[in-house]
Amino acid sequence: MTVGREIFLDPFVALYLDRFIRGENGTAGSKVKFVTSNEGSGGKTHLLRVIAQEGRLRNYQSVYLRAGAFKLHYIHQFYAAIIGSLDLELLLAGVRKKVIQKLGYVPEEIPQSFSFIAWAEQKGEALEMVRKGLRTELGRFLQNPRMDRNFSLALIQIVLGDLEQGSHWKEPERRQALLDWFSARPELSISMLRRENIFVRITRQNARRMLSSLAELTRMAGFSGLVVCLDEMDDLLAPKLDGRGTKYTKMSREDTFESLRELIDDQENLQSMLFLLAARRDLLDDEKRGLKSYPALWNRIREEISSRDAFNPYVDLIDLDRLWSFQEKENITQHLGESLLSLFRKSLPNREFHGPDPETLNSVLEIHPFNVRHATRILSAHLRRQLR
Repeated sequence: MTVGREIFLDPFVALYLDRFIRGENGTAGSKVKFVTSNEGSGGKTHLLRVIAQEGRLRNYQSVYLRAGAFKLHYIHQFYAAIIGSLDLELLLAGVRKKVIQKLGYVPEEIPQSFSFIAWAEQKGEALEMVRKGLRTELGRFLQNPRMDRNFSLALIQIVLGDLEQGSHWKEPERRQALLDWFSARPELSISMLRRENIFVRITRQNARRMLSSLAELTRMAGFSGLVVCLDEMDDLLAPKLDGRGTKYTKMSREDTFESLRELIDDQENLQSMLFLLAARRDLLDDEKRGLKSYPALWNRIREEISSRDAFNPYVDLIDLDRLWSFQEKENITQHLGESLLSLFRKSLPNREFHGPDPETLNSVLEIHPFNVRHATRILSAHLRRQLR
């Protein structure tokens, strides 16, 4: 998928990661994109990992998930998988740093063994004024329209506790309960959080609001936003392990499609988030069980008019097979060959490797329809033979 970056990847990254999701003129956007190709032909997984890395290079928090790891029709499990892949302590540290800066102090001056309050006391600061300023600053979290009130309350309590007590909470179980609540752990007893004025769990009903809150948390922690890459969405059509029926019933598939439809319609409220959802073409082509079986979703992502002469990098349904059709097989083969040759030479610097011979090139060019995975296997086999 790094072949021919100028056709798709470069303009996509320039618009969405550099501008739209990051935000311009004080307003950040959100986008849901679908990626599809035939099995092994288009590089869906590679594309997701590349965009996730492009996000990290631009100070985004990026996560890569596989759909089989949780139940897709439970959007609160999607939320839990996302936050479970993030370093929550890193985000909390970023928020603490921002709060300390807004109070006029330099976070780097505080020794790790001190809490903020203990350090301020040692400096001879008026603690009453410091605490008042701290509570005022944290109180602004409740005024943030992009953050759920319960999310704000949990964030206030954990940040306040960290700033007052550092790593030595008098009741460490309180802090752990707050972390478990953020992570949507099902075993958490909500009664443990009543003293924090939190009375609800993270559920299917409020999960989209919590996703918005999570994206806002990444921004508050100093990051550009959140990039979520979800691979293997065709798990929706997969059979059960015992071969009797499919993993998802018709109702659970439609619940999933409806959740995705709501996610698309709620893009204006889900600021600073990019969702990339990848699946094999089966999920598109199956008119009884796939995306086309749910018009409310399908009508929102399909491309109404597609040009025969150019690939549109901004469509909501990114067809990688169509993208490959705009590139010459010779150019793809040359790029793959050069990339693999460079990889082998770096891995085994004491060995001598040569690029593909005419016979190997012909074997690749004869693949029909062209399949990137198959081409990579042929070119890799040629290089491995040189190890004998």
